[in-house]
Amino acid sequence: MQLRLSTLLALVPALTTSLAASVPLRRQAVVAAHGSISLPGTYDAIAPGATFDFGFDSVNYCESGYEPVTIWLLETPPTVEDMTTNGTFATGTYLFEFGEWLVPNFGLPEQDPPPPPSSLAMPDFSTQEYGSLFFSNATFYLTVVETYLDCPGNVAKEYGVTSTPVIYNATSSL
Repeated sequence: MQLRLSTLLALVPALTTSLAASVPLRRQAVVAAHGSISLPGTYDAIAPGATFDFGFDSVNYCESGYEPVTIWLLETPPTVEDMTTNGTFATGTYLFEFGEWLVPNFGLPEQDPPPPPSSLAMPDFSTQEYGSLFFSNATFYLTVVETYLDCPGNVAKEYGVTSTPVIYNATSSL
C-alpha cells in the first residue's frame, strides 16, 4: 500500500485536533484557600513613610517547596476582576507594590528572593516620587497574593489572595 502525500496532508488536521483535545489545558485560577496577615492588625493606623511590623502565614496550598508571594497596597478590597492572568494587579488598580518574596516550606533553605520581611515601609504618597497625592484617614488594603505552583490536575498556577484594612495617615483612631 502506497500513501500519497496528499492523503497524509489530509490527515494532519484530524490528528492535530484529536491530539489537542486529549492534552489537558493549563489554567490559572484564584482559589478560596489563602494565608493570613497577622501584622499589621485590622484597621491599624500607619503613618506615611513609617516602618510597620509585617507578619504573614502562608498555607502552601499545593505543597510546593517554595511559594512566591507579592505584597500590594490597594485603595479598595482586592477582586479577581482587578487581577491579571499572571496573578498581579492591573496598572491603575493598586497604589503600591511592596515587592515579591519566596516562602521556603518543609525546612528548605532560603532562596533569592528571600522570605517576606518582618517589617515594611509605608510609602509617603504626598512626595513627588509617588505622585504628590494627599490622603487623610484613608482606608487602604494591605494585600498578599500567594502563587501556588505545581498544583495537581495539570494546573500551571493558582493564586490565593488575602488582605487586611489599614488606616493611612490617620487623624483619629477607630
